[in-house]
Amino acid sequence: MQLRPIHGERAAPCLRDSAWYDDSECIVTAVSTHCGPPKGPASQSQTVSILKSAVDDPGTYVVDVSKRPQIVTVTSGDFAAHLRQSGAPEAFESSERGASAHPIRERQSSFARAILQVLDRRTPDYARDFNHPVELALDQNPYDRTVGDPVAFRVLHDGKPAANQLVTVGYRDPQATPAGRVSVYELRTDNQGRSSFVLSTRGLWYVSVLDMRKSVDTKADYDATWATMTFRTQ
Repeated sequence: MQLRPIHGERAAPCLRDSAWYDDSECIVTAVSTHCGPPKGPASQSQTVSILKSAVDDPGTYVVDVSKRPQIVTVTSGDFAAHLRQSGAPEAFESSERGASAHPIRERQSSFARAILQVLDRRTPDYARDFNHPVELALDQNPYDRTVGDPVAFRVLHDGKPAANQLVTVGYRDPQATPAGRVSVYELRTDNQGRSSFVLSTRGLWYVSVLDMRKSVDTKADYDATWATMTFRTQ
């Protein structure tokens, strides 16, 4: 697959190009990534997907991935953890404790956004709105930022500012567990859905939110929607 458009245009991966791989199918080196069918049986424990693509032009790109919603049954413990992760008010959490004694049906959706920089040319595509139910967007190109600089962002729910939304910010540390993530900040958005943080180290940063709401239909009890954004600082 090749990503050609910039300046707000979109390109979709062609499935027949086999652009997506599990990490068991890829060999990553300092200079290239080679993906193909594994020589041996694929590991069932692998959970990382890799998108291999090429670009024709320098610029700032956004890779946007939407996971198909699925309804799953979660335990009361998982449900409580999701409430805490979403920053749900105490009143909401306490009101559901009685109902959480039985299995809970969650409609789980997730949207992941990765901001990539190719060579030196900066383009405004990092701020592209994809009209997801939960959206994360930066106020400035992260590749114009370095260690010690502030980074401002906004959170939208159905296109409107998400006030008082809990946001987790951190970076990837290969030595840390779980999944190499280090959470540095837990922030709350203001009335305009905005907040900011300071880049404390070089590396791959992430911003993550979870929106929990009662479902409007009878197929699920709650809608759990994750949104994440990643970018790298030099």
